[in-house]
Amino acid sequence: MSFSTLQRTALLLTLGFFLTMTWLGVRDSGRTDELVSHFVDRHIEAAGLLHESENALINARRIYGDLLSDRSGSVDDSLGMLDMIAVKLKREAAGEDELTAGIALDLARIRSGLVQIDEMRVQGDFSDAMGKTVAAVEQYLASARASAGQLAASTRHPGETAYFLDNALDSLSRTATRYLQARPDQLPILLNLLDKIINDTNTLLTFPDIDRLREPLRKFAGEIQAIRTNSARVHKNMLWDPNFFANTNKAEIRELRTLWDAAMLSIQSIKATEADEVRADASGIRETLRGKQRIFLMLASASLAVAVLGMLFIRSRLAARVTALMRATETLADGRLDYRVPEGPMDQFGQLAARFNSMAERLQKEENRARQALEELGRSHEALGQRVSKGSQALGEALTSLDIKDCVINRSHEGVVICDEALRIVDANPAMAQLTGYPLERLLGLTPDSFCPGIEAGDFRNRLHEALENTGSFESPMDILTRGGDSIGLRVFFANLHGEDDQPGHSIGIFRDMTPQSVARQEFHHRASRDALTGLANRDALFSELASGILRAERGGRMLAVFLLNLDNFKRLIDGQGYEAGDALLVQVARRLESHLRSGDAVARLGGDEFAVVTDRIVSDEQAKSLADRMLECFSQPFDLACGPYKASASLGLTVYPRDGSDTESLLRNASVALHRAKDTGKGKMNVFTEELDTCVRARASLERDIHDALANRDFEVRYQPIVGMNAREICGAEALLRWTVNGEPVSPAVFIPVCEEMNVMPELTRILLDKIARDAGLWAAQDLAPHVSVNICAAHFSSPGFHAFFNSELSLRGLDSSRLGIEITETTLMQDPEAARDTLRRLRNQGHQVAVDDFGTGYSSLRYLQQLPFTSLKIDRQFIMGLDSRESKAIVKATVAMAKSLGLTVVAEGVETPEQLAFLRSCGCDRFQGYLFSPAVSAEAFARMFKRALPAFDEMKAASPSPGGILH
Repeated sequence: MSFSTLQRTALLLTLGFFLTMTWLGVRDSGRTDELVSHFVDRHIEAAGLLHESENALINARRIYGDLLSDRSGSVDDSLGMLDMIAVKLKREAAGEDELTAGIALDLARIRSGLVQIDEMRVQGDFSDAMGKTVAAVEQYLASARASAGQLAASTRHPGETAYFLDNALDSLSRTATRYLQARPDQLPILLNLLDKIINDTNTLLTFPDIDRLREPLRKFAGEIQAIRTNSARVHKNMLWDPNFFANTNKAEIRELRTLWDAAMLSIQSIKATEADEVRADASGIRETLRGKQRIFLMLASASLAVAVLGMLFIRSRLAARVTALMRATETLADGRLDYRVPEGPMDQFGQLAARFNSMAERLQKEENRARQALEELGRSHEALGQRVSKGSQALGEALTSLDIKDCVINRSHEGVVICDEALRIVDANPAMAQLTGYPLERLLGLTPDSFCPGIEAGDFRNRLHEALENTGSFESPMDILTRGGDSIGLRVFFANLHGEDDQPGHSIGIFRDMTPQSVARQEFHHRASRDALTGLANRDALFSELASGILRAERGGRMLAVFLLNLDNFKRLIDGQGYEAGDALLVQVARRLESHLRSGDAVARLGGDEFAVVTDRIVSDEQAKSLADRMLECFSQPFDLACGPYKASASLGLTVYPRDGSDTESLLRNASVALHRAKDTGKGKMNVFTEELDTCVRARASLERDIHDALANRDFEVRYQPIVGMNAREICGAEALLRWTVNGEPVSPAVFIPVCEEMNVMPELTRILLDKIARDAGLWAAQDLAPHVSVNICAAHFSSPGFHAFFNSELSLRGLDSSRLGIEITETTLMQDPEAARDTLRRLRNQGHQVAVDDFGTGYSSLRYLQQLPFTSLKIDRQFIMGLDSRESKAIVKATVAMAKSLGLTVVAEGVETPEQLAFLRSCGCDRFQGYLFSPAVSAEAFARMFKRALPAFDEMKAASPSPGGILH
């Protein structure tokens, strides 16, 4: 058989082997696809159901929260207005006639219909019967309003009665309509969502291979069923009991909240368990695939064995000639290069034998040349070995000597420096840094005379240069100043280190501490740099480490981060548990910070409950924020105090070098700015310093300084905005308003008043206000004028315990008449402590003060509070007056005036700027107004002139809005 036939046979065997492997791979691939497809479909369906259940649970809880907070459907307001109108109608309509009787009958029918609708809503009855009842109530409302219109056209009743009925029925119509159009009950939606969750859970329970999920799913289904039952009961109780949240079933609400939380935890746990199941199933599939791979390899081995047997058969046919070639190859490998193969017939094997013999001849020639080269190389290698042996011995001795010297210098207790030709320090040992107080990085580049005080530096430098140039060495006593300013007596030794060819090179200096107190001083310096309570570095040590870190970061082109950490509510802990608990908390915080941070990060306690961390091993803002997260993780677990487990939190400020500052002072200041912003925006958070934050802080600090200066210099002024009657055409009084100008520019009260409240300077500001009013009242009294003035009192000042005593004392001191000074209080102030506000207002009323609720409609007041608190007037906020172009604002203003009039309150509209606004307010029955339409706030002298002068007729006002100067100047 020729060599070509052998090639073809081998090719056929190889092709058969690969076809067999391909067929086996395709078959196993199809089976594997079925297995993986089943795995994916099962887990996709389970994951989809769990995801839908979780979303449905989240939506259900949101709807449940809406149900608890939805009080818009209360019918009490409409019933209260109905009763008020009925009583008023019966009292003022003395004569009984057909119109008044019809109105009274309609009111009774409206009341009965509203009660019936409310009962249907409570019972969940939204059938056609409710729709008919709603239509009947709307028909009776229209009938009552029509009868009121006929009554107004009639002359049998006073105009006031008709006016009252028209406004009251208008307000009733809007209130009842709002109730009738209230959104439907969302309880069915909630129950549908919960039913869907239960159905999805039951579907999951039917899956055959969810043994680990079966019990958690049953528990979750039970929790959802309990939520469904209790939610319906709570909703029913809420509808039947208006005071449900205030007086009853709080335990049931908490229990249901616990069920919601448990259900959320259960679904999350089930999803986690399902994820574990996915991983377990995937591991099983991997094991199955590995088994198939082993089978595949066995089959492949069998196929390969068949191919090998075929090759052996071919080999047996060509064994003799191949054996001859192999024997020749072995002989050649043994070094017998003179051996030759019989060539035989000149087929492919014959040609191969001829080439082998030719190669053997060439190798024999090369062997002869190589033998000669090896003899020459041996002689050279022997000579080189002798030289390398001598050099290695010398190098080993030098390295050993260098290691010994370096170890001795670094461990020496004496300061050692290496200086260049200009006597600049290029290296130093740790003892030198400890001796001088300078970090190793700061020592580099200094000269030995840098440590000498005053004029001694020049003398020491000259003597050192002269001695090293003449004798090569120097020895002398020397007094140095450390970085901290301490004076130390030393013994100094210097010697030249000659370079090559005995040329002068570097020099070495040894500084020996000659004071017997050196050990004690070192101990003192160590203690002085440590915090006595926590053992952390103190403020001075932090400054030193921060300065060194800045140098390292600058040289290495790295970033440096400074963190300031402050405990939240630490004073509350001290007040409640004492200083021992506070100290124990500080020590545990220090230990946790050290354990959570990396070695090399500097941790310090700056004092009180403030800590600092400095690190120069960051490369990005994300890495710095990650380190901040690790610091805040220290507070994830409670601390173990003597009073029991204590959950603490901390606020964190971050600044980065070189972006936010290039020195110690600026970095610490900016970190403090970021820390305070973090505490202002919510505790337990981290805030990063920015240029915008710095600008805001500087502006705020500048404003506070200006306020302090203005208080000291009494730079605040008072302006008076007239309060004008609409019908009597007279000035009824004025509102005293504070004004402040800085560098010729006015500062808005909306800007400086909140800052004054936060600075707790409102009592002093009130004194200035009363001083100015007392001064102006004296000027007015000299002109026989005694106008009524009202002042605004801020919430923080009014709510303080000693406000009433403070106010009485200030009025008595200035001789101000309480009957001529009114008080204006915002709705928000009243809601902070309604009981205390009621007591203070009653005292003020008993002393003769007029009391007004200011900015009505922007806070939380209701009709109930207006009835209980002793107000004399109500001021409608300017926002509603400015929006009178809209129908909604008109309705709100009209209803507000009607309610206030029914309670006997005087109504004042703020911010009136156009004749159209004034005309509308006059039509609503508003009593008084103030605003630019009449006059802005003016000085006391200008107000006195207005008060004395007769006012022009309002009918002559121009239709167009006047300039901000007002009508009177």
